[in-house]
Amino acid sequence: MALNLHAQRTKPVEAFSAKYFYTLALSAFSVVIAFMLLFPHDMTFRHYPLDFLLCVAWFVSFAFLWMEFAGTGGPDCKAIGEELATLAIGNECHTREATFGFAFLAGCFWLGTTIIGCWVTSRENKLKRRTVYTVSTPG
Repeated sequence: MALNLHAQRTKPVEAFSAKYFYTLALSAFSVVIAFMLLFPHDMTFRHYPLDFLLCVAWFVSFAFLWMEFAGTGGPDCKAIGEELATLAIGNECHTREATFGFAFLAGCFWLGTTIIGCWVTSRENKLKRRTVYTVSTPG
């Protein structure tokens, strides 16, 4: 995604938007967090609030990218539906759409891990509440 963002940048380096930096920093942070949470341990599913924050951050990134690129069509971009008729390799519109898609899918995957984490955590809490501890008294 970072290469797509760099290739799509049509503005000079001085005008590098904070939206690009936000998306690049978010992608790096997401990769680091994903690798940290990759290894199984007993607290694997208790990080779902962080997953939710990353989900929201990715959807915000998607919205930023959409607002940045939606109005800047250019000569190669066609209306939705017309682009399927003329698929050109290296078309700037297709790399833009791929970047939108990856940002949206990243948000969806983090949302999925949030839902799974909530489900597993609530299930564990229900099992702990059902466990009855008996204390044996001497005598």
